[in-house]
Amino acid sequence: MNISTRVTIYQPIILIIRACVYAGRYMRQIKQFSLTLINYERMKNMSKVSFDTERCKGCSLCVGACPKKIVALSKEKMNSKGFHPAEITNQNACIACGFCAMMCPDVVIRVEK
Repeated sequence: MNISTRVTIYQPIILIIRACVYAGRYMRQIKQFSLTLINYERMKNMSKVSFDTERCKGCSLCVGACPKKIVALSKEKMNSKGFHPAEITNQNACIACGFCAMMCPDVVIRVEK
């Protein structure tokens, strides 16, 4: 068996080994991506924002601070002080960043992650 015959015989085996190595790399990336998606889904379902509507004075600082634009002043509700309190319009879209809670001067917003 000469050298050229050995290269021809082993060439498909080398290609298969290379394919397995590349597939392993991609499988690791796919696994990591799927774990990231699972963690995102858990965090999305776990995050919750709650407002103490009786203490809210409706200053709307939290409305401007929300990056998802899901905090708004209530048009129908009024608290005992006569203010329209802030409320969250879409709880599922909340990313629990806490910007609204940081901006609130009366500390009426609680973010749970």
